[in-house]
Amino acid sequence: MGRRIVVGLDGSEYAANAIRIACEAARIFSGTVVGVAIVDSPTIEASACGAGIGAYGYAKRAREHKLCDANKCACAFLDSFEQECRKANVRFELAYRDAVPFQAIVDEGRYADVIIVGLRT
Repeated sequence: MGRRIVVGLDGSEYAANAIRIACEAARIFSGTVVGVAIVDSPTIEASACGAGIGAYGYAKRAREHKLCDANKCACAFLDSFEQECRKANVRFELAYRDAVPFQAIVDEGRYADVIIVGLRT
């Protein structure tokens, strides 16, 4: 039975090290590495709350740009993760979540044997 190893992706060098460790563990234990890229839309959405009438339009555009940038980053993190897993010749799954990062990692980890995240994000 293969092991399920969840890795948080954020584009940092710490996350890159976590991916390398997860790939090595997947190779040793015949596991599957699950890369989780997260867009923290609840926090981004909350950043526009409370804006006055004159600032609401600006806040809405800023929020839309932040969400677009976060989506692009998450897709780039998943692409990079996929390349690393293919290079390491291990099974992998891609997970895109739209949630608070901590909660998304915990939710994905409910069905995993181990969760690996970088020391800092």
